[in-house]
Amino acid sequence: MNFLRKYRCVISNGSFVFFLICCLSFCRPGQVQAATQEIRVVSLIKSDGSMQRDVFVPSDEANIKFAQNEFFGEPVSEIKKENTSDGRMKLSRSYTDMEDCVGVIMVQKSLIFSDRIQVRQSIPQYFDENLLKNLSAVYEFTMPTAIVKTLKDRKWQRVAQGNRLVMNVSLDRPGNMDIFFEYWNWTPIIFLVFGCFAICLAAKFAKKQQEFFIPILAVLISFLLSGVAIFIIGESPISALGAMLSGTLGNQTNFLNVLLNATPLIFTGLAVAVAFQCGLFNIGGESQLMVGGFVAAIIGLKIGAPVGVHLILALMGAALAGGFYCSIAGWLKAKFHVHEVISTIMLNYIGYSLLGWLVMIPSIKEEGPNPQTSEILQSCFLPCFTERHGLNYGFILAILTAIFIWFLLYRTSIGFNIRSVGLNEKAAEYSGVNIAFQIVLAMMISGALAGIGGAERVLGIYHKYNNMAFVGYGFDGIAVSLLANNHPLAILLSALLFGFLKAGGSFMNRELGIPVELVVIVQAVIIFFIAADKIVRNIFRMKAEV
Repeated sequence: MNFLRKYRCVISNGSFVFFLICCLSFCRPGQVQAATQEIRVVSLIKSDGSMQRDVFVPSDEANIKFAQNEFFGEPVSEIKKENTSDGRMKLSRSYTDMEDCVGVIMVQKSLIFSDRIQVRQSIPQYFDENLLKNLSAVYEFTMPTAIVKTLKDRKWQRVAQGNRLVMNVSLDRPGNMDIFFEYWNWTPIIFLVFGCFAICLAAKFAKKQQEFFIPILAVLISFLLSGVAIFIIGESPISALGAMLSGTLGNQTNFLNVLLNATPLIFTGLAVAVAFQCGLFNIGGESQLMVGGFVAAIIGLKIGAPVGVHLILALMGAALAGGFYCSIAGWLKAKFHVHEVISTIMLNYIGYSLLGWLVMIPSIKEEGPNPQTSEILQSCFLPCFTERHGLNYGFILAILTAIFIWFLLYRTSIGFNIRSVGLNEKAAEYSGVNIAFQIVLAMMISGALAGIGGAERVLGIYHKYNNMAFVGYGFDGIAVSLLANNHPLAILLSALLFGFLKAGGSFMNRELGIPVELVVIVQAVIIFFIAADKIVRNIFRMKAEV
C-alpha cells in the first residue's frame, strides 16, 4: 500500500502522457480519414416510359463531372445545374425515353393478366478509385404503380414501399439493380374470376355430377394455395399465373411443349389406371418405362428392317419387355401374396442398377463419358410433326392407346373381369373368375403401357437410351391417374394439365425467377385434395352421393 501511495503520482502522469501520445498519433497530418460523401440519384418514372432524373452531388468539379458521365450521359449540355441551400449541386434532366439515360434499360413483358415492366439501373463500372473510395450513392426511384420486387445483383431485396424505392449503394464495385412493377389487365382477370365462381357455383348445386367437379375444385384450390405461397415469397400471383399461360399458350412452340410433356404421362397414367382397376397399385412405372425404352433402343440399334416394320418391332419389343418386367410383381402377388407396392419399388431399384450396367456394354455404348447407347438407325425414328419441334406421332399413339384401354376395360369381358377383381375379389372368385390370372394380366398390360411410353421417348426424341432421361415420368403418372379417378379418357385431360404445369413452370422460372419446385407443390396439393375429397366437400358444403 505504501508503494502504491508513493508512486501514484508517477502512474497518473504516465497514463496522461500515454493518452496524449495516442491522440497525437491519430491526428497526424495525412492520417485523418475523410468523411464519406453521398450522391443522391432521384428518378421519377412515368407510365409513358419517360423519366425525370435529379442528382444531388457535392459541389466540387470532380464529383460533378463524374455524376454527369455516370448518371446522365451525353449530351452533357442538356443537364441543368442548380445550387441547393445545403451547398450541394443539383443536376437535372428529363428523358422522353428512359433508355436514353446512361445505365438504364427497360424490358416489358406481356403476361396475359398483366404487363410486367423491368427497369435495370447499372451501377457505374468505370471510375476513378481515388475519387470513389469515399463516395456512396443513394438511389431513389418512384414508379407509376406499386413495385413488385427489387433485385440487387440478382439477389432479392426487401426495400420497396409501395411505388417508391430507396437503396444505399456502394460505388467501389460494379453491379446492377432491377426494379419490377406491373399493370394489371382487368378484362382477362375478370373473366378468370367469373369462370372460377361459375365452376364453384355449379359444383355447389350439382347433385349427380359431384364426382366430376371434385378434381376440378381440387385444382382450383391448389392454384389458390400456390398463389398464397408466391405472395409470401414476394412475387405476384397474377403475374405467375399469366407467365404459366404465356409459357403454354403464348405461341405454337409453347403449346407443342405442353403436348410433348403430356405424352409420356398419358402412357404412365394409363399404366397406373389399369392396375388400379384391378385393385393393384403399380408404383414401378419408372423402371418399366426405362426397360421399355432400353429394349426399343437395342432393337433400333441392332436390328435392321424396313422403315415401318422396324418402328413396329421396336414398339412391340418395348411393350413386351415392360409387360414382362411388371408381370413379375403380378406373379409374386398372385402366387405368394407379396404386396405389389413392395415388389414394384424393389423392381425399380433393380431396374435402375441393371440398366445402368447394361448401357455400359462396349458394343452398344456411345463413345464418351455419358452412360447412353449409340444413336438408333433412322429407319426406327418416330416421325415428328414439324422439323423444328420434337413433338412426334407418339402423341397420336397415346390418344389411340387411351381409347383402346377405355374400350378394353368397359366394353370387353377381359376388362369386366379385371374390374370385377378390383371391386370385389371374393365375389369375382365366386362367379368363376381366375383371380391369379387377372392379377398377372392386369400387371402385364400395365407394364406394357409404361414400356411403350419409354419407347416414345427413345424413338421420337432422344434417338438413344440414357438412364437419366426418364426420371420422374413413372411417379408423375400416379398423380395423373389419381386426378383422373383412373378413367382412361380422363387421363388425357389430366396428363395435359400436368404437361401444362411442367411447361408453364419452366417458363415461369425463366421469366419471373419463381422456383420451378412450386410446380411440385401444386401437384402435391392436387393429389392431397383428391385423396381427401371430404375436405373439398366441406369447403363447398357438398353432400356426398348416396
